[in-house]
Amino acid sequence: MSLRLIRQGLRFHNGLYFSIFNAVNKFPVSTHVHITGVSSYSSQFNLKNNFTRHFASSYNKNKKNETTLDNKSKKEAIYDSLKTELLSKNRVTFTGVQEYLRLCLENQELNRDDTILLLNCLSYGLPNVAKVKKQEMTSKIWLKMSKNLMQDEQVILNYLKSCCLNGTKLDHDKFLIEIGIKPSENILEALLETIAETGNISETQKLIEEMKVRGVPLNESTYATMIRCYGIANDLNGVRSVTELMNSAKIEVTSKCNSQLIQAFLRNNEEEIAIKMIKEHGKWFKEQQLLQILTTVMLFCPKKEIIELTLKNFSSDLIQDKEIYGPFRNICSELILHKKYDEVGTLISCLPVPAYTNVDDLDLYGDFAMQDMILNDAPLEAVMKFVKQLQMEKRNEMALRTVTGQALRYFSPIVNDLLEALSKEEPLKPHYFWPLFIHNSTIDGEIGVFKTLELMKKFSVEVDHDTLTFYVMPQLAITLKNVEKGVKELEAVGIKSKNLLTPLSVHLMFQQRFNETLHINALYPTKLDTRLLINPLVTAFNYAKSNDKIPLIAHLVKVFSDKKVDSKYDIAGHLFSILISNTKSKVENQKIMQLIGELSLHGVKISKIAGEMLQQHLADDMNDEQRKKYFSDFIDRKVSLPADELIESHIKHPRDMNLEELECHFAELESKRLNTRGVLRRLLQLNVREKRLERALEIKKHCDKEGVDLSPGMHAAIFDIYIKIGRPSEAATVLKRLMQKFPAFVIDEHKIIDYAALLAKNGDFDEAQRVLRMRASLTPIKGSDTVGKNIWNLLNNIATTAPTLKQLDQSENHTKTFFQFLVQNNYCTYQNSVLGPVIKEFLNKNDLKSAVNEYVTLAKSHRLTPLQRQLMTILVDVANRAELQSQYSISKSEAQDMLQELIKATSAIHGHTNTNIAFIVSLAQAGTEKQLRKVLIDPNARFSPDVLKKQCEYLNSVGRLDALLKLAKCSRGLGHIHEQQIYNMILDTLIQNNDYDGALNLFDQLLSDDEFKISNEFTRNLANLLRRNNIELPTNVALHIKQ
Repeated sequence: MSLRLIRQGLRFHNGLYFSIFNAVNKFPVSTHVHITGVSSYSSQFNLKNNFTRHFASSYNKNKKNETTLDNKSKKEAIYDSLKTELLSKNRVTFTGVQEYLRLCLENQELNRDDTILLLNCLSYGLPNVAKVKKQEMTSKIWLKMSKNLMQDEQVILNYLKSCCLNGTKLDHDKFLIEIGIKPSENILEALLETIAETGNISETQKLIEEMKVRGVPLNESTYATMIRCYGIANDLNGVRSVTELMNSAKIEVTSKCNSQLIQAFLRNNEEEIAIKMIKEHGKWFKEQQLLQILTTVMLFCPKKEIIELTLKNFSSDLIQDKEIYGPFRNICSELILHKKYDEVGTLISCLPVPAYTNVDDLDLYGDFAMQDMILNDAPLEAVMKFVKQLQMEKRNEMALRTVTGQALRYFSPIVNDLLEALSKEEPLKPHYFWPLFIHNSTIDGEIGVFKTLELMKKFSVEVDHDTLTFYVMPQLAITLKNVEKGVKELEAVGIKSKNLLTPLSVHLMFQQRFNETLHINALYPTKLDTRLLINPLVTAFNYAKSNDKIPLIAHLVKVFSDKKVDSKYDIAGHLFSILISNTKSKVENQKIMQLIGELSLHGVKISKIAGEMLQQHLADDMNDEQRKKYFSDFIDRKVSLPADELIESHIKHPRDMNLEELECHFAELESKRLNTRGVLRRLLQLNVREKRLERALEIKKHCDKEGVDLSPGMHAAIFDIYIKIGRPSEAATVLKRLMQKFPAFVIDEHKIIDYAALLAKNGDFDEAQRVLRMRASLTPIKGSDTVGKNIWNLLNNIATTAPTLKQLDQSENHTKTFFQFLVQNNYCTYQNSVLGPVIKEFLNKNDLKSAVNEYVTLAKSHRLTPLQRQLMTILVDVANRAELQSQYSISKSEAQDMLQELIKATSAIHGHTNTNIAFIVSLAQAGTEKQLRKVLIDPNARFSPDVLKKQCEYLNSVGRLDALLKLAKCSRGLGHIHEQQIYNMILDTLIQNNDYDGALNLFDQLLSDDEFKISNEFTRNLANLLRRNNIELPTNVALHIKQ
């Protein structure tokens, strides 16, 4: 439980950081709503460090230091973000859509992809935005379209969908004139639905008549649209007339019409009829139809009985999920827009209460509704009522903290009331107020900072070091011009001098106001947390451009040393340990020696270990006399360096450790019962990278046990583990969780391709395509050569699996189809390396004719020759063996003809010389000695001996010793390649493999050939191999050596 609470606290903390980021950079707040997926502590820590560096210089310099993307890059980034969020959550931010439209219109004209994305966002991606705003933007997009886009059917359908869902009123005659093309049946049906959605009966009937004239028949969809129109217009007589018309035309009333009838009755207070119909037909409705009914129930008849009756027809997996199902969230957002806050609570109360486990987050349930309430300025009473409901029903016992975080993030006018309510349940933390410091200072300047401090005082929240350092001091430039007066003003708002003096000293030192630092510390005898002053001292020393600053720094160290809280803490030694770890030049060493001298004058001493480190570092710059002068009275055995600083100086950081060191470090931490989460993260990633998959799974179990908050990279690593060990279902679960939790994280294409390969291996080609298509839709696919091996593996799995699947059409080459899909999505291009599996599928089906035809086609159309040698070898083999002719259902003459066709196509690409080499190798592998000898002695068969030698090396590397022996024997006396060289090559491989039996067999085989004389080098190498294995030399080998 404690780990979970820590994680939830960090998430609340993290949300505040992003609200601060929004305020500082003056971005529209809602553009950062979805950044909160980042929840690792390291991210927060780094962000805080960024603020430290930012404020150390000056808050007012923020605009100058801010870096911005050029418009093109910014547009691409927003496009990727919108598309990702739309796919993963069906939700985007309105400001994001506005900004993207603005960037698009800077180019004067919208392109097709931009238009479709924007219209999709406006259709279903903005459930928490008023329809009027979406209507205005939709109209703006339509007016900015080019004529070509207005005539694109897909664009038209997307536009009509946006108009329909947002209730836009259209003049159908004017619209049809505007598009300037003959409308298809799909366009007319979409236009009819759009007009019907406004409840305009006469316009709907007019369009139906026009559709009849155009030859578009009335179907179930048309009648369902008519029912919807009458229902929206509150005309039940009209609804009944449509059903009578359907009965007279003997058209069956299906689920589509029934769902619209139920909605019409609900809109017109005919609850009993609606309930009866839901009971009779509910189980037949599709999910989209049930969602429409549920939306209508919530807007017009939000009674618990009807809600529960409707929910029963949804899949139990959707209802019983620990998170509220996405479409239900959208319904809640629409209710909030209509200010129906009680109805939101009613719908959520009808859902089962989640059964949480120890690793589940308790503060996420209903967070979207609280966010929408805050963004839409819901009254405090409605917000508190909803929060109390979540807490009482034990759906989200931390709801008040969550909604307070939302109010702080978006600077809601009710934030003070929520803070007051939260203060009655739990002590408020200083960082809750950080967003308010930024927001209030932006509006009211330094007075705004003091207002926030007054608020903290009201709630009895003690202002801590971080708050003062990062969010108070940097924004009080005017107040702190007179430091002494500024301190009194801060004390007046409840800040105690014991909390104030350390961060004030940090602030003044970062501004290089050293004399004022000394002055204020002389006025106040308060003790200092000197560990927090080390970084400012290091910065001051590093930026001391002249030696006259060194005495001042030494004076500061003396003052801080006298006022330190921990009397045993060696502040001077700590300072030197950092300085020497960063110092390389002798010039800086001279400054260090000067600082030692100045500190000695002030009577400051350092610990023994710090002195030893310092003497060792300065050994080359000091003689014995200087060493005695500087260090004789500079050591104090009563002070010491902090243990963590000693460890930091001598032990590697886990990020710099190798796998073995990390394992040892993990074992040590575990044995001491210390925090192992950081090491576990690193271990998981490295074990996956090193392909130590079993150990990676063990580490994952440790992560689950320790409740490690998995980052996107760790999720991706786990995803990779399951792929590599061949568990597609577990990989799918991790991928789904990754996309839900981190929608902005884009997994690299290598892993996705490998996952698709695993799916293909299991025969799930459709799912493999879906996953690849999804990845291609997120960001542009690079399709570089680095994924070539992954693509080949994917296609090879298809080529191997497809012939075994009876449900597939075996007349189709499924590998070829999949390859074309990959090319269309930019995963690869036409290359020999990835086209091999296309040929292989034909071979796996024993369809040699199609394989050769495909090869010839690729050679002619793309100048590519995949599986050249393999095909050539098979054809040679088939021509020589009757059993293979039967297997491939071709005759010897057909095989020979195909071989000639293959050679001709190959020669056109690679030339006759290289083709001859390939043919020779094929004959060596599958032909007879007579055939091979005939080609080798043919004067017209030109080839390069050097290339042939390389091919021999290839055959040797793949273990085709039979082919090499045949080639060696057939080349005897021809001079193309020396026979003995081939035997030496074979023997070298046998020696490398320590295969002395194979080497002896080769020797015996050569010895039995009376026409061949074995070289002395060959025999000596064989003898050395046998002696190395302590084997007595056989008689024939010994005799041959003597000879």
